[in-house]
Order: sequence, then C-alpha cells, then structure tokens
Amino acid sequence: MHFTAGKASKLVIPASAVVHRSEVAGAYVVDTQGVIRFRQLRLGEPAGDDGIELLAGIAPGEKVALDPVAALAALKRQGAAKP
Repeated sequence: MHFTAGKASKLVIPASAVVHRSEVAGAYVVDTQGVIRFRQLRLGEPAGDDGIELLAGIAPGEKVALDPVAALAALKRQGAAKP
C-alpha cells in the first residue's frame, strides 16, 4: 500500500548534467563571476523523464552547466589563463 501525505519541494537538475567519476557524482557549477567549479553531489531519486533529485551539493538558484564536456573544456581553459 502507498499513501501520499503531502507534497515535498525537490531540487532537480537534468540527469545529463551529472558527471560520474568512479564512485563520486558531481556537476559543474558556474558562479556569478563565470568561474566553473566541479561540485560533488548527493543524489536522490529520478525525477520525471530526465531529471534527478539533489539531496546536497547545489543550492537553489545556482547555475549548473548542462553540457559537462563543454564545461570541462572551459574549466581547462580557465586554468590555463591564470598567471
């Protein structure tokens, strides 16, 4: 038997934005200055057709790179540009 007691608000991102490195799940987050950082995530259940629930690692309102391959390339360029 399954009961629904109410509705919960969930933070969800596209599953395609999640990167798996060995046993670590993460995503590339873009800060307000445009700096890209890899952030470790704690994932929950699948949400909808292509989303995944976030339990920890990203706050509401933060920007997540939807294309992890392009984000990694930009991160490498970012690092090369530092003196």
